Amino acid sequence: MKVSAPELKRQAVRRVGACIAAGGLLLAACGGGGTSPLGLNSIGGSIHGLASDGLIVSNGTDRRSVSANAIAFTLPTSLAEGSAYAVTITTQPLGERCTVADGSGAVGTAPVTSITITCSPLQWSWVGGGTGIDTPALYGTLSVADAANQPGGRRDAVTWTDASGDLWLFGGEGGFSGGNGYPNDLWKYSPESAQWTWVAGGAGAATPGVYGTRGIAAASSVPGGRHWSSGWTDGSGRLWLFGGIGYDAAGAWGLLNDLWSFDPASGRWTWWTGSTSTYALSIHGAAGVSDLANTPGARDNSLAWLDNSGNVWLYGGFGDEPTGQARGALDELWMYSPASGEWTWQAGSAQPNTLATYGTQDTASPNNSPGGRYSGTAWRDATGTFWLFGGFSYYGLLNDLWMLNPSTLTWTWVSGSNQPSAANSYGTLGVAAASNAPGARSQPLAWSDSNGDLWLFGGYGYDATFVLEKYNDLWVFRPSLGRWSWIAGAATPNSGGIYGTMGTTATGNSPGARLGAAGWRDTSGRLWVYGGGGYATGTTQGYLGDLWRFGTP
Repeated sequence: MKVSAPELKRQAVRRVGACIAAGGLLLAACGGGGTSPLGLNSIGGSIHGLASDGLIVSNGTDRRSVSANAIAFTLPTSLAEGSAYAVTITTQPLGERCTVADGSGAVGTAPVTSITITCSPLQWSWVGGGTGIDTPALYGTLSVADAANQPGGRRDAVTWTDASGDLWLFGGEGGFSGGNGYPNDLWKYSPESAQWTWVAGGAGAATPGVYGTRGIAAASSVPGGRHWSSGWTDGSGRLWLFGGIGYDAAGAWGLLNDLWSFDPASGRWTWWTGSTSTYALSIHGAAGVSDLANTPGARDNSLAWLDNSGNVWLYGGFGDEPTGQARGALDELWMYSPASGEWTWQAGSAQPNTLATYGTQDTASPNNSPGGRYSGTAWRDATGTFWLFGGFSYYGLLNDLWMLNPSTLTWTWVSGSNQPSAANSYGTLGVAAASNAPGARSQPLAWSDSNGDLWLFGGYGYDATFVLEKYNDLWVFRPSLGRWSWIAGAATPNSGGIYGTMGTTATGNSPGARLGAAGWRDTSGRLWVYGGGGYATGTTQGYLGDLWRFGTP
């Protein structure tokens, strides 16, 4: 006769009572023979292939954190006979993806040990472009996708991902027939068709900007050629571009502070704020007060975040102080509201090359500040918190990790050294540790994933002898752990790429060491990397034009 779930629970309660009455000494009353002393059975099983920290397994609200290299797990809470269970992966391990088999059922008369968790590492795939250096751009026909199209070897482009999952790239620095050049071409890549489309801009290397009328989209409007710009995508799918170093309306070369948007639906650029000339100075206004007259001065290598309200936040960069008498690493924090079209100077000094104020690690304070810096990298995590890592300051190259609460404007120094020139500390591949950290570096590639993890790839940093070199190491920081993990790539600099077969994921594949690579996170959470300055298959450096994907196939 089948026993109902309520009756099973009543039997379990009676066993608990008997166990307590006997002082927990009678094996029969206390659930011997594979059950717990209270007549309850544990839930667990085997784990295969787990090489990294960070895995969290759950049955409802009952959770177990599992360390690297574990081969089995048991959840903390045992269940009465007849109770239903459904085990899932709440948080994936660092750099791996795990699946559950036989994860649901009802508890029987013995512990559940049949659940199987299988894990495999996320891997690199070479998916396009050449394996050499300094490859030329192949434009094809404007607005026509073609398998032969390629943006060519370049570094320091600005990138976006649109609502459809297409990947966009603008400008950068590349090799042209007359030497290094700075184009203003706009490209779109479709992961679905694996084809590039030249969408807008010129095919030359030194194209001036055509500004048109402020706030009015026009077919003729286009930013000038440039690199080291900042970019973001808004909630309406528009692609935004700020500053950098490049060509103004007159074709003069220098630092820029113009703000543009591109609407993929209309195929048109709009100039919104900033000067049509180089080296424009900041107009701060009052701290915390927006105004149409306010504007950040010309700068390159700023960091940008988009907040939950659609406002853009801009930090630092390399530029001038308000009188134009000094130039260097900036620590200004600005916010731009697309709704009002106004900039607000939120915090930071009007003078360049300020020192960081670290305070106490992991403690927020209104007195803390990362100080003046440029060429670092930035993320926004799943909670809307802003993060910043490394870059150049007047005092050296840094590896500090900071967190900014945009609601309170308070900074927290989270990880890394408070001194310049810190060395890499790799630890064990895939294992998070308090002592792990990427070394001081600039121009790495960064993205955040659906777990809220912060990823960092490559860049320009110090080797063991304090010589600046290029890297292809891949790191991840999980805020809930507060620790870095080295996931892939070489612990030595200047490594060449291992391409394997195009389109095929393999354990040994890896992009070569590089800085200034273009990157995207697609709608499936995978990382895409294009180009940069560094190494292809050999030991010769140049502009790279290879396209890589990291994640599940």
